[in-house]
Amino acid sequence: MKEDTPIVFFCPGLLGISRDRYAYKFCKMALKRCGWRSFVYHRRLLLNEPKGNVMNSYTTNDDWVVVLNQVKKLFPSATIYMVGVSMGALNIQRYLIDYSADPIVKGAVTISSPWNAKMISDMVMNSKLLCRMMLPSQLRMIRQHMHSEKFLEKVKSKGIDLDRVFASKTNREFDQLFSVPDIQLKHSDEYYARLTAHDGVQKISVPLLAINSLDDTLIPRRNIPEEEIVKNPNVVQLMVAGGGHIEYFHGLKRSFVRLD
Repeated sequence: MKEDTPIVFFCPGLLGISRDRYAYKFCKMALKRCGWRSFVYHRRLLLNEPKGNVMNSYTTNDDWVVVLNQVKKLFPSATIYMVGVSMGALNIQRYLIDYSADPIVKGAVTISSPWNAKMISDMVMNSKLLCRMMLPSQLRMIRQHMHSEKFLEKVKSKGIDLDRVFASKTNREFDQLFSVPDIQLKHSDEYYARLTAHDGVQKISVPLLAINSLDDTLIPRRNIPEEEIVKNPNVVQLMVAGGGHIEYFHGLKRSFVRLD
């Protein structure tokens, strides 16, 4: 490829990695349809033992700056774009807010973003089905590192009680017992405030296409800050009639039935 071939930074959902089929399929699509390079961003804890002081990187957007600067160093003449789904979409929106002065990327697409992390946390906590879907995966993320002495030492230094973490009954308990002390906060509400994007839309300084579905059972329309979005000419919010939650990878013909 030419050195100025565009590059797509792809951020998967809550526990997504490059091995997930939808991540692989997206990168394949970017190459086949556009002839673009792409790569999948891996959060801390999901694969290798985390380096540095912070274990959980959902709010660690300076990691993204390191990655993007490295990509720019390798391909200085290439334009970089971002695409994210679900939690990855929310992470991208928050990154564009926090680094609006110099986002490095030229534009982004977010699919099925929750926008408001606190509201989604409330929904999951109050749904036994959603808790059964998400909490075991979050606990498994920690369990895979239990063999590492460095990891256990880091956990202990932060005052995290893993017995209590593994006894969590809801996602809120998990975040309060693990995610919150990891980044030295006091309450889960502070943690969700660092994740959320609905109250910072005005700061986004590059073109952003946000796509949400009207039949998304996880993210109701009330989560989307439509009044704030229309005030920022850089942001376009597209509501599609069907597609559920990140089911757009099944084919555009199924999802783009009607614009609302």
